[in-house]
Amino acid sequence: MSQVKALQKRKAEGRSPLWSLVDIVEHNGDAKLKCKSCKSMLSAVNPSQIYKQHFHDDKCMQSKKRKSSGMVASMHAFMANAKQSENAIRHLSRFIFKNNVAMRLIEDEELRKAFNIFGVKLPDRKTLRDQFLANEHAAARDNVKRCLDNAEYFGICSDGWRSKFCGEGQPLTNYCALMPDGGSIFMKVTWGAEHNLFDEHDSIMQEHGRKIIGVVCDNAASNVKMQRNLEAKYPWLIVVGCAAHALNLLLKDIDDIRKGASKMRGILHDADKIGNMVRNDREVRALLAERSTKTHVSSLCETRFGTWSFVLKDVVMLRDELQSVVLDDKFNVEKHGDIKNVILSGKEFWNLLEETNEFFKHVVGIMQSLETDIGRLSDVPEAYRKIAEHAKRLPGDLRAEIEPLVEARRAKHVHTCHKAAHALDPSYAIRSTSGTWMLDIGSIEQRQEILSYMGKFVGADELVNFNREWGEICIDGIPEEYSDLMEHVAKRKGGRSGAKFWSHHLQGRYPMLAKCAAPLLSLHATSASSERNWSTWTNVYTSKRNRLSLDNGEALVFVRQNMNVQ
Repeated sequence: MSQVKALQKRKAEGRSPLWSLVDIVEHNGDAKLKCKSCKSMLSAVNPSQIYKQHFHDDKCMQSKKRKSSGMVASMHAFMANAKQSENAIRHLSRFIFKNNVAMRLIEDEELRKAFNIFGVKLPDRKTLRDQFLANEHAAARDNVKRCLDNAEYFGICSDGWRSKFCGEGQPLTNYCALMPDGGSIFMKVTWGAEHNLFDEHDSIMQEHGRKIIGVVCDNAASNVKMQRNLEAKYPWLIVVGCAAHALNLLLKDIDDIRKGASKMRGILHDADKIGNMVRNDREVRALLAERSTKTHVSSLCETRFGTWSFVLKDVVMLRDELQSVVLDDKFNVEKHGDIKNVILSGKEFWNLLEETNEFFKHVVGIMQSLETDIGRLSDVPEAYRKIAEHAKRLPGDLRAEIEPLVEARRAKHVHTCHKAAHALDPSYAIRSTSGTWMLDIGSIEQRQEILSYMGKFVGADELVNFNREWGEICIDGIPEEYSDLMEHVAKRKGGRSGAKFWSHHLQGRYPMLAKCAAPLLSLHATSASSERNWSTWTNVYTSKRNRLSLDNGEALVFVRQNMNVQ
């Protein structure tokens, strides 16, 4: 008994982890250590040695059993409590919603076994959809509402879309908020014939009021009509067509030349024939593979005429290889004899093809820059100026065909709001011979046009001060104390810096003009945010996932698009 008491005293001191693993008992008159796991009777003569041999050297049968099942002792001992289980399921559900994982996989047997190791019981797909998706959707809506309520102002854009895999092919319309500092927020989507474009935009206007500075849509006739009605009801609103869509229409005009007899028709028609031959003839691709690692020519998209840039680029890159292929004895001259003549026609064809490729590449590059989150209204006049300059450098026949198309689209799609934004943007200011930075206002007629348009942003009692400020800045230019700063601003054409320059530096001297500059230099130039939103819908609705209801589809897209909105 004295030995048992001595051991109990040592256990009470708790200096070794051994004592939490054994009980001290008397067995056949001797003090023994009884393992709590495997119930073995261990000698108490040297407890430290017993601890090493029995527990560390895996002589404990229970320890062996735990390790053979794939769990170490610390993992076996861990079981998630209710709060931890809730957090684990919430983060897993957010992963599923964010990464477009099929919700049925929550019922996968191996996944459920993995979570059961930690004592986490996963919900079924119905609970995931009706409870967790609904909760995330509600939280995202609250977050979006708070963000829009806190915003000083923002624009909206909308676009239509349909897919045979989504809602049985019925048309959908989405609405996104265009934030002045870049980025967008998905607001809602509507479907069904009962929804009217004007009524939906009007309801958004009534909800947010003068916080909305403008509406951007593509240039379809129904959108133009809706925008005119909105502007009639809300005179201070900027309504404008998508600049990228307008440039796509310019490329469509050039594509339509193929229907007539012209130099451009010959180039595009022949490039298309070469592309079709490579795409559709396996023998031609095999001959190309012997000469180049590139054996593919991009396809045209019916509504995305910028894809001509990829077709022309691929054909130009394969010039030498194609000329070698058509001279090969294995080439089928009977099938592709006319194309052979085109490929071997000489330098004139290939030079014109390269010039056309450079023009399309230039236009597509400008489209892509406008479609970013920093593309603003002030960039549109500069975009058309660059395109017109490039058109002037084309060879004579091509220039004669393309220049009128560029000027026609510029006259139709460069609106007064674009000119006013360009005039107020300090990054497009021009340095005079005296060293003063002057706003790029243009002719006297354009100056009067811009002045008349900007009057919509100020009240009747502010017109006198507004006219005075406009006259001062047109004559005096940007104050001299900002000359050094303007050196840096002028190098960053367009983007978000213009509105900040007015609010930070010029608002004190020109408060009325700063009031006009805020919306004009903050509204996005395109509705690309709505287009990108449809890309998310395309990932959600596929040929293998076409039975998802529109309500659940909207919730998934809303959560995915707005999960990180601050």
